[in-house]
Amino acid sequence: MAMPMKSESWLLPHLTQSLRRRQSVLSSWRDQQPTLGGRIRNFENWLLVELVHELVSAGFEVRTNGQFDERKVAPANVPNLSGRKALAKNLSADLAVRSGSRTYSAEIKTGLDRARILDDLRIVKHYHDAKIANRCELAWVTLMPRDSGGHASALKSVSRTISEIQREHGNVILHEGHIGNLLTYRILVPQ
Repeated sequence: MAMPMKSESWLLPHLTQSLRRRQSVLSSWRDQQPTLGGRIRNFENWLLVELVHELVSAGFEVRTNGQFDERKVAPANVPNLSGRKALAKNLSADLAVRSGSRTYSAEIKTGLDRARILDDLRIVKHYHDAKIANRCELAWVTLMPRDSGGHASALKSVSRTISEIQREHGNVILHEGHIGNLLTYRILVPQ
């Protein structure tokens, strides 16, 4: 895999392929009752497994919950980190990929919990600034409710979160996409 240009995502083609290939399963995920934070329990783990399958099938070396160089990242080194990740002993990438001498990392976030999304973006920015990997990205996938009221509410929540992201980080959204009215997804890359 060639290193992506600044305006390209290493993760986007694999995420898009995984989501498109599994639309019927995603539809079933959407039918679950979300938690109060707007999360579908275990959806994030399922998405990570699908991405691992996609990347390994494409011939990449993949690791979950860590970086290839075993570097420890202390939460105290990530500015403005809050929530449960701020209390962790060490932080580790959800997904790390190696291609030759290049490494790539990603955090995967699902749901509508603004604080968690912002924390993961802060972590990705720290990975970028500390050169933990050659390219660090955040994939944010949101299953949209079927009912029109819930759908409209979810879109408002996404919009408010994007506004907050732009206030804190500037324009970091590299790509926005959707699969019908089933879900929206974004790749965010802080600079």
